[in-house]
Amino acid sequence: MELVRRAKAARRLRPDFVLDDLIMMLMANGGIRTTSTVTTVAASRRFAAVPLQGMRAEPAAPPLPPAVGCH
Repeated sequence: MELVRRAKAARRLRPDFVLDDLIMMLMANGGIRTTSTVTTVAASRRFAAVPLQGMRAEPAAPPLPPAVGCH
């Protein structure tokens, strides 16, 4: 959690981000299935990029819905 704390302190990570957000993202990424390894890797990279951009701290970012425990 030190990395999360530092990213929040540097205002690079949304203040409402919680560890369960990362766990949920990893769980969803594990469900990506395609017909080839190359396509799976490409889909996984794209999938990771979308929520990572959404985790950035931005002045206009609306608040997230309440966090859900995933573990």
